[in-house]
Amino acid sequence: MGYWKTVSGKSARLAGKAIGVDSRERLVVAILIPMIASALAFYFFGASPASLLTIIVTFGIWPALFLLKFFTVPPLIYGEQLSQIEALREERELTDVVPNWSIKDLYLHVDPNACSQDNPSFEPTDIEILDKLATGRLLAWGRPVEDYATALRPIPRTYWEDAQFTHIFLLSDEPTSGPHVVTLWHVRNAEEYRDLKVNKAQALRLWPTAS
Repeated sequence: MGYWKTVSGKSARLAGKAIGVDSRERLVVAILIPMIASALAFYFFGASPASLLTIIVTFGIWPALFLLKFFTVPPLIYGEQLSQIEALREERELTDVVPNWSIKDLYLHVDPNACSQDNPSFEPTDIEILDKLATGRLLAWGRPVEDYATALRPIPRTYWEDAQFTHIFLLSDEPTSGPHVVTLWHVRNAEEYRDLKVNKAQALRLWPTAS
């Protein structure tokens, strides 16, 4: 409800701005100047063709202005509203970061050929993903291997500085198939994680299309 209320509020302010400012400007042209011109023409020329033409032009301006507003203001408001909706949707996705994409899905998105025999090395894809994790641009969750009853927990950014993927997740969809990531030489973190997950919206911002 708050999401749409924000959008409607911004749209209402935009509509007021689009209609209000233009109306004041056109009020001078559409009322004051034609009325003065009509009064002067009628005073000097009476019911002459010039005065009649001025009156016709005066009343003819209103339909023209109405049509102008009718065809220009709604598209303006609609276009701005779509931009606001998209901006708010992106903001909401970033603030609502949850683990909803498996590491296998991410890996195959970044490198669609990861499971094929033609793929000579995992290293380029590993480095690309690990760099994002180690710099905090991509968040990840996992379950410690030694405790199968443990719920998903956030993996600290510093963990990824000495981490490497085991690639077991490419062979099996089972979250209990073994450690998905371990640390190099176990020098800083002895923890091993299985069932790795990331946030899909966050990942797709980093990799909109496959490499």
